[in-house]
Amino acid sequence: NWSTDDFSKSRLIVNWGANPENSAPNQGMPLAILNALQKGTLLVDIRPMLDPLASKADVWLPVRPGTDCALALAFLNVIINEKLYDFDFVEKWCYGFDKLVAHVHQYPPEWAAPITGIAAARIREVARMIATIKPMFLKTGNGIGDQTTDGTSTIMATSLISAITGNLDIPGGYYAAPFPVGPSLIKLNRISTLPEKAPPDFV
Repeated sequence: NWSTDDFSKSRLIVNWGANPENSAPNQGMPLAILNALQKGTLLVDIRPMLDPLASKADVWLPVRPGTDCALALAFLNVIINEKLYDFDFVEKWCYGFDKLVAHVHQYPPEWAAPITGIAAARIREVARMIATIKPMFLKTGNGIGDQTTDGTSTIMATSLISAITGNLDIPGGYYAAPFPVGPSLIKLNRISTLPEKAPPDFV
């Protein structure tokens, strides 16, 4: 979960395959991001088209459609090989990190460049930004999730980026703060549980 208030605490926002300027105005997201940018927060926008929010970005990566997973793997390769990850967070919370290290070794930026259409040097530059500017909020959208054939793998890879850089459960990062919930607009009746419906001698 996240709150639009958290954007003001982010030093870097990575908008990846999302279209918040058109899909989330009723959540206050475009205004919250623009307010954060005015206060000095950096923005990396990763999507093929130079949409309105991308035009405000410090870095726009026009990734070739459908190749986001390759880009994410190359980011992980740089972050791990250059030892830019959060050692304490990985040691305490990340199970199987050694397997991730071995897996992403085969996906350097030079491998991803001809696939994604983004130069290897540019991939390294952005990977270093993502790893070293904290708190970093990585916002993903349907463009790399349920609207692609490898969406599950892509979301897993981007989630790993947030995890190994220590940007989970911190204000300004991917913060597990509940949304504020107002009163229900619909009258709800309590639902009986199964034990309450079962006969007294039920085992």
